Amino acid sequence: MTEPRRDGDTVVFVNPAARKGRSSGRTTEALEALSRFSARTAVPRVLDPRSVTELRDRAADEVDRGAARIVVIGGDGLAHHVVQAVAGSDTVLGIIPVGTGNDVAGALGLPRQPTEAARVALGPDRNVDLLRRGETWALSVATTGFSAAVNERAEAMSWPRGASRYSLATLLELPRLRPTDLVLSLEPDDGGAPVEHRVRAALVAVGNTALFGGGMRICPAADPADGVLDITLIDAVGRLDLMRHFGRVFRGTHIHHPAVSVYRAKAITLESAEAGRVPVRADGEAWGELPCRIEVVPRALRIAAPADARTAAQ
Repeated sequence: MTEPRRDGDTVVFVNPAARKGRSSGRTTEALEALSRFSARTAVPRVLDPRSVTELRDRAADEVDRGAARIVVIGGDGLAHHVVQAVAGSDTVLGIIPVGTGNDVAGALGLPRQPTEAARVALGPDRNVDLLRRGETWALSVATTGFSAAVNERAEAMSWPRGASRYSLATLLELPRLRPTDLVLSLEPDDGGAPVEHRVRAALVAVGNTALFGGGMRICPAADPADGVLDITLIDAVGRLDLMRHFGRVFRGTHIHHPAVSVYRAKAITLESAEAGRVPVRADGEAWGELPCRIEVVPRALRIAAPADARTAAQ
């Protein structure tokens, strides 16, 4: 039997890695602030999942039980796994970013300082859109191609710490850059017939929010409250050209390059015209392989964040 909701009941999930190394002090500060700012005298319940499976199961149990709010202390990956449970529910998600890239926090205008992040995580919430692939969800950007390969490499690296890991992973992965023949089917947000594009692309990014890869503004106009996907496609550029213009992605000005195309749609179907595995990543996590259909689900998540996330990220 599901327990009734208790007003103000807050559950905190902590990435075990955040209790170690240079993140440990920030995590301790965040936990102390959560206890101090809690609307109740009771200390928020803190859970340390030992695996992704346990994290997802515990988060789903808390949502079923009626938790008013789940706060995650960690990076985009921790938020991604908890979103699988809270999507479509009345449970509010709060995020205290102590991860590697923290792109979700950057795109939503969340504070990086733990005490201020804790205050926001317990504060007013708003509804934002989510990406959905089948029965799975994502909060920020889904990507395939070179960017997915960079993400996989960065995940396997233990150094450097922080967002610069993605820049180094880009340099290391560059010699293996190989564009892929893709078929994209875009479903317009005006309800019109799908439009098909056959392309040879270095990468495709499907954005609900603007950022990925440690602060890269891959989909600079993405707004997580407009009910539309922002899609950035980079054609079959050479390694030298990619390196020459790489820095532009941090400013969002890469979209003016002639090899870059930008689309908006309510859903996209991606298929590879080649044999072999083509992985998809979302929120920096593995999200299956091609083919796939990704759609936007308006107002699918309640999240503690400033009122205008897109403006905050610009």
